Amino acid sequence: MAAPEELEERQMAKARENKAEQGPIDKAPGRAAAAAQARRHRIAGAVIDILALEGARGLTHRRIDSHLGLPEGATSYHFPRRFDLLEAGFIRLFEDGVEEFRRCYRPVLERLEAGDALDVELAAACAFKHWKLLTRPASRDQIIARLEFYLLATHDPNLRAVQQDRRKDHFDLTTQIFTELGCRNPKRASGEFSARVQSDYVTRFIAPPFEERPRTEAYFATLIRQIIEESDSTRGDREIPVDRVLLLAT
Repeated sequence: MAAPEELEERQMAKARENKAEQGPIDKAPGRAAAAAQARRHRIAGAVIDILALEGARGLTHRRIDSHLGLPEGATSYHFPRRFDLLEAGFIRLFEDGVEEFRRCYRPVLERLEAGDALDVELAAACAFKHWKLLTRPASRDQIIARLEFYLLATHDPNLRAVQQDRRKDHFDLTTQIFTELGCRNPKRASGEFSARVQSDYVTRFIAPPFEERPRTEAYFATLIRQIIEESDSTRGDREIPVDRVLLLAT
């Protein structure tokens, strides 16, 4: 049996080995990591800005550096490839979108969490609030950037995978809402609802002004009931697969 001193020395040696494997310890790892994360967040936001202002052709590492007033090469340090830039902007755009959705649909989500019954009128009120947020002038750049992302993803399967992965959070939330509203085919209803709402607000930014039925809480209540009725009348074996629903809803 090893002596206590020998055993202690072995333990200390093992600790030194573990420390060496971990590498040098940052004196302020939390602060450094937070600063790096904040810069990546700013860069991701700048990707959205540039895509909205100049389109995909204007998106370069040097342009991002200039836009943010960063030293040349700062963007490349955090996102070496152009795809990394696009992915970061894509994720930022979707995360912001889900956060806005949760904020507008908070009354609905609180009922779901509490296990209380959900009615169409409350869902319609939240949908109308979300629609007003999406169609305000300040949302224009986000809409244009979203369209640029979608066009790029059409030709890039890697971006397409990012798109579908990030859309799933929003899709799951709307599917849960239609489930609680008693829809028998909630996945199809979720995809159809997202497609109609998004085509509505996107059209407002890219098409000339036109007369249309005013968007109100009553309008969205009618839309939700119509989608539920149409989805319920669809045979189960004709339900749209999840990946195709994500494609429809994006």
